[in-house]
Amino acid sequence: MKNVNKEIEQLIQYLDGKLDAQEGQKVQEAIAGNPELAELYDVIRKLREQGETFKTMSLGVAAKKLSKQIFKDFKKSQKDLKAKYGITIFDSKVLPIPQGVRPATVDTRRLKYRFDNWEIEISLYPITPESYEIIGQISGMKAKGSISLELKSRDTTFISTTDRFYLFRFARVPAEKYKLLVIDDSQLAGTIDLEI
Repeated sequence: MKNVNKEIEQLIQYLDGKLDAQEGQKVQEAIAGNPELAELYDVIRKLREQGETFKTMSLGVAAKKLSKQIFKDFKKSQKDLKAKYGITIFDSKVLPIPQGVRPATVDTRRLKYRFDNWEIEISLYPITPESYEIIGQISGMKAKGSISLELKSRDTTFISTTDRFYLFRFARVPAEKYKLLVIDDSQLAGTIDLEI
């Protein structure tokens, strides 16, 4: 974990232009030679770009929460090399509302997860105080046909398949912890931990 924190600090300093030419060159070479570091750099860069519209103080707290989740997911992805593990790259629940924007009357939540070259974007819509409709889309995945998705808790399994636009939907899902399994051609393509 110390190594990861050090790498993140270096990436942030690189983005801020605080490294001298030689250190900057080393960071560029490290990013070019390590796909996982390149992905982490991309996530940090995108977070910073999206964060420009938020208050700095609020964003700091949100960035810490989101980065903790990213590192937790990253560690899981390193443990389980058999199946790809989705890394959280966006969670509207932890981000502050921009100044001057009124909160929505229906409290929806948006999430994004990233696997190597593909992403899953999920929206959670409250149906009752304890259940949600989940609508999502997979992008960047090269699939042979429709993709099956299984949303599993300890007691329940919900099943959905994507349409031709790789959209999927789960109706009336109770609020609890789930694993979302993405299955392509009977093979497990990826896993996400999802807490509703």
